[in-house]
Amino acid sequence: MVIFAVLGLAAVSAAVVSTSLFRYGAARGVHEAERAFQAASSGIDLALYELQEGVDLTGDETGEVTGEIFGCSYAVTVAPAYTGKGEYTLTASARQGRTRSGIEVIVSSDRNVGYAILAKEGLSLNGSFMVDSYDSRLGSYPSQVFGDHAKDGGDVSSNWNILTSAPVWGDARPGPTFQVLGDPSNVSGSTSPAPFPVTVRSIPYEPVSASLGEYSGSSLLAGGVHRYSSLRMSSRDTLTIDGDVTLYVDGDFKMSGRAQILVQTGANLTIYHGSGDVSLTGAGIVNQEASPASVSFISSTTGDFKYAGNSSFYGLVYAPEAAMTVVGNADFHGAIVARDAQFRGNGAVHYDEALQLPEGLVPPFRLESAYPSGD
Repeated sequence: MVIFAVLGLAAVSAAVVSTSLFRYGAARGVHEAERAFQAASSGIDLALYELQEGVDLTGDETGEVTGEIFGCSYAVTVAPAYTGKGEYTLTASARQGRTRSGIEVIVSSDRNVGYAILAKEGLSLNGSFMVDSYDSRLGSYPSQVFGDHAKDGGDVSSNWNILTSAPVWGDARPGPTFQVLGDPSNVSGSTSPAPFPVTVRSIPYEPVSASLGEYSGSSLLAGGVHRYSSLRMSSRDTLTIDGDVTLYVDGDFKMSGRAQILVQTGANLTIYHGSGDVSLTGAGIVNQEASPASVSFISSTTGDFKYAGNSSFYGLVYAPEAAMTVVGNADFHGAIVARDAQFRGNGAVHYDEALQLPEGLVPPFRLESAYPSGD
């Protein structure tokens, strides 16, 4: 009887040890799978950065990377070979111990901006601010309104949280692990977090002519390239743009009172801004043709970009390192790219689906699909 008791206890002990080892192995397997997936995700992030910047950081091909992180080795391949804008499939594989995990993502890029508002960090839509879309190739915005909005392509995106109490006719995609706060029911499309951060390329300020000093007052620019150390307009100052004008402003860009930049019908204005603050609080930039393709404001500043103009804005604002604030009742027709974006008031952003980025600006890659894989 004693022998049987001892054998019984041994069997129970063996079962307990076996169960414990199984649970340990299962927990270890889960842990290894998580680490491997994190490593594969990091590889995708690096590959996306290479595609966005058009560089090869690891000595392979652009978009193909290998490395080690979290004690895991990873490798990412790209197909087809990178040649610039287009659609690419990135396949990542990582191994931790005996566990492998992988991700396959499809990304695309063309000259279209792709977003009504794209913020690298925070995005806040307060008050009655509304976001939707239209297509300038089909006519004016009012001609495409049905009910209380036009088209449902007014997508907004941020790598952090998105706070909205305003209607968004499109997707609102926060960054990975973040969410849409406020009232997500105001969003007509998806509010799911993006699986990967959106990479936005910063633009170096590279003026091509000598500075003429500070600009102030009223004048006419009839085509050509013009550079000023700063711009300060007030009262009823009017800068009239006739023809194709490229305007470089090194420092502060400030308009107040009833000052305006008047872009005449048939004219095109591209503004390159270096550093300092931007404050458009007068009549703003008046685009007589009402064509977003006619005006581009491209800023390299890390400072503040404030728009409180009284006139509707038609054009592209590309300021990926700026903290942008839009207040008041003016409507934006075009697209906005900023580091941080805050909207307050009763205005709107009407994304022009036909708007393309100017030459020299690399459009952000958009995620088309993502599929996890593993052993």
